[in-house]
Parts: sequence; C-alpha cells; structure tokens
Amino acid sequence: MLVTLIATNKRLAVTKQSIATWQKQGWEVVVEWNDGQHLVAARNRILKRFYESNDKWCAMADDDCILDEHKGDVTEFIQNPIDVLNKCPPHISTVIPMNPIHQRIAYTHRQPIYKTHWRFERDTMPHCKIAFHRQTGKHFWQKTMVLQDLEWGLHQYREGYVTARLNNIVLTERQSDKSTIFKDKKDRVERYKKAKQWLVGEYPELYFSSKQYLLKSKFMKKYATQQTATRFVDCLK
Repeated sequence: MLVTLIATNKRLAVTKQSIATWQKQGWEVVVEWNDGQHLVAARNRILKRFYESNDKWCAMADDDCILDEHKGDVTEFIQNPIDVLNKCPPHISTVIPMNPIHQRIAYTHRQPIYKTHWRFERDTMPHCKIAFHRQTGKHFWQKTMVLQDLEWGLHQYREGYVTARLNNIVLTERQSDKSTIFKDKKDRVERYKKAKQWLVGEYPELYFSSKQYLLKSKFMKKYATQQTATRFVDCLK
C-alpha cells in the first residue's frame, strides 16, 4: 500500500528516518513536500489526487510519525493493510491508529477481544497524524488552520460517516523540536481561539461551556445514525 508523508526541509533528517522505517515495513512511500505552506494545504492536495483516483483507500502521515511494530498488532496489520481496512463497515470513512499521548495502550490491549478481533472505536475528535481515508463518493476537505482534524471528523459525521480508531495499531512520533505550525505559545492560543469561534459558526449545534470548552453533545445527537452512534465495531481477524 502507498503512504504519502507530508514533509518540510526544516526537519529533513527526521523525514529520511521515517521514510526508511515505512519502506522497511513494506510500504510504498511518496513524499509530499510542503515547505512554506500549512499542513492542510498538503493534506488537501493528497485528498484531491485520491478523490480523482479509483483507489479505495489512501494513507497519509506526518513525516515524524510511524507505526510502532512493538505494540498491538502492527506487525500483522502491515502484512496486508487493505484487507484489514476493508473489514470495517462502509459508514467508517477514516481510520486512525491509537496515539499513546491520548490513549491508554497497555490497558486497552489487555482486553481479550484484541486476541481475536480488529476493534474499531468511534473517535469524532481524531488526531490524524496517520490517517487511512476511504473513498465514499463524497469529498471531505480540511478547512481550518487549527483544529483541522476535529473539523474533518465533524464534517464526516454530519454526512452520515464516522472517523474511528483501529485500537489494534499504535503510532509513535519521532522527536522533533521544530514546529511547522505555530510561531510561539501566544500564537498557538490565539489561533485556537479563532478556530473554535469559526467552528461554532460552521456547526451551529456546537456550543461553549461556562469555561469556554467546546462541547459537541447536541451536534452528536442531531446527526447520529444507528451506525455512527455505535461506539465499537469488532471484526474477526
């Protein structure tokens, strides 16, 4: 399967290490150079080529991210990723790995279900550092410079699809101290604030809590279907 890495020359050494790892795992690697542009510009170029193709799935990843062969069922997954992805039902439009920063890996994998099944778990706030996106006949572009993964997940959910984690596989990030998005902490805070305000305008069902947290329970309830409201989908290995 082909994977497209989004890279810049600012961290060329990290990119080269990731290319070598992906290739060692058996992937065909293409690099989408994105110097001087935001991450979403590269992702949308990748999506455009994919939507114009006859491919059923596309894989894209940040250049500092790889699949961790020492955790979960990554070794089994990379033998034939298309076969595994095709096991998930058609309402799942995007699949991402677990992220050890956000999920409890060891605790999750101790559950017996993972010995016999591929488990897809609904995740409407995905972190798409590595993403496998399905051809559905609809086009889902990334629109915001910040919180773009959240908006991407909301857009798919509103159209009757859902993003999901494949909990059997885990990503790992290579160390890199060079942000390609934010100038500094102040810039990060301001851009997140503006992005949240834009999201509430684009998705009126979203709302702020008294502490200015962005809440999506009304949105989830309005657009839920029997399929997308289901938390887990388990598929036999």
